[in-house]
Amino acid sequence: MGVDEVPVVSTELYDSDFDAFVKALGSAYEQFGFVILQNHGVPAELIARSKEASKRFFALEAEDKMKYHLAGMGGARGYTAFGVETAKGSKHHDLKEFWHHGRDLAPGHRFEVQMPPNVDVSGAEGFTGATREIFASLDALGAKVLEALAVHLGQQRGYFADKVDEGNSILRVIHYPPVAGSEGADEKENGAGAGA
Repeated sequence: MGVDEVPVVSTELYDSDFDAFVKALGSAYEQFGFVILQNHGVPAELIARSKEASKRFFALEAEDKMKYHLAGMGGARGYTAFGVETAKGSKHHDLKEFWHHGRDLAPGHRFEVQMPPNVDVSGAEGFTGATREIFASLDALGAKVLEALAVHLGQQRGYFADKVDEGNSILRVIHYPPVAGSEGADEKENGAGAGA
């Protein structure tokens, strides 16, 4: 691995050699702020199913997708249409549409106002279930990473558990539709993409 390459860390180390996982993950974050997690445990079948369900959802007609937009919520849950979001400081809208899915809370939960319920989709077969499943799988993966980072920072392994168990994590499913006339054009000229 070269000096300019983001480190690759196998999540299998979490179970087989937790100390090595802590060391590799901690080093990657200290040096780069990023890491590529290999053997992450999110089933390939679930990833493929989520991808196909997302394609079905984003293929719906615009007016059908808008049924799942929650007005006045700032896009916290559900659908946000193409050309709505703008990167901070940009004069141009990002050329994407997206879906937000967050943590499911029990009715009457103390954070219900800040974390609205997820939106169920009836118009794209399998979308709600696959999105809910992949969110849970990624959330569990994140908990493993946080355990290792806690130890790396000199804390108890479960230090972050009660700080994130009700956290407002969001899965953003993004779709970049084709932009007319963009083939071969400079991205800055036609505004394709999204701001960082």
